[in-house]
Amino acid sequence: WCAKEAIYKAHGGKILSLKRDISIDKFTKRNQGAVWGAIGSQLFVVHYKFYAGHVLAWGKEVGIRMSGRDSPQAASGRITYF
Repeated sequence: WCAKEAIYKAHGGKILSLKRDISIDKFTKRNQGAVWGAIGSQLFVVHYKFYAGHVLAWGKEVGIRMSGRDSPQAASGRITYF
């Protein structure tokens, strides 16, 4: 949920459902890292770090997905970055 909340805040806090409107790509949990997420065609990267039993997460919009069905990893060459 931390990654979805980071995307929600990076998006500007407009009325969204964390469950329905924000998606996070599958990832392998590590002590720190980054994950891809999206609101529709808007792509976000969320960096995270586990620290003393807590999770710190921060996100940034990075571009738009040209095809809604492609994951960011599979959409090489089809992402417009800001």
